[in-house]
Amino acid sequence: MEGTSEVASRSVQSPGAGTEGDARGQSLFVVSLVVLFFLFGLFGISNHEMWRDEIRAWMIARESSSIFQLFEILRYEGTPPLWHLSLFAITRVTDNPQVMQVFHLLIATCSIAIVARFAPFTQRQKVLFAFGYFPLFEYGIISRSYALGTLLLFAVCAMCKAPARKYLPILLMLALLAGTTVYGAIIAFSIGVGFYWNSSKWMESVS
Repeated sequence: MEGTSEVASRSVQSPGAGTEGDARGQSLFVVSLVVLFFLFGLFGISNHEMWRDEIRAWMIARESSSIFQLFEILRYEGTPPLWHLSLFAITRVTDNPQVMQVFHLLIATCSIAIVARFAPFTQRQKVLFAFGYFPLFEYGIISRSYALGTLLLFAVCAMCKAPARKYLPILLMLALLAGTTVYGAIIAFSIGVGFYWNSSKWMESVS
């Protein structure tokens, strides 16, 4: 009888223990993937000779004496201002362009953290994505505004997945996304139209 009751008690406790173990394993996976991505990226930027467009954005931000002058120069760049504004803030503290590279890598690492935590992929798929050409090299090592747009887009996707969807933070992220690149502006506009369309249909269904 004691053996039967002991087995029964274990069977009752096992689901909770399994859930706790799965959560701990998931957290360990997320942390491990994020740390490895950052270390690989750090090795990459330490051996990367910055390209002309990377240095150009840095020099524009560094040589601008004010935000007004920065916007005046950006009239001839044909790109939204969010990346240059970020660099403008950094250049008020240091004139070392390697700081831009580390800042950019941190942005890319945050994107991978969102994917590792919220994306509906298997762990293998997340690893393959993180160390693929675009996330690691194009959006991780080369310092451009695309990484900022990717981070904001992933953040929007994660917030849309939340059970209690909060539209004000989502709209704020979309506004920032529109300020990264022309592609970001197109994507932000498209998502905004989708939200408006869905909300209009919902209002019609309850009226």
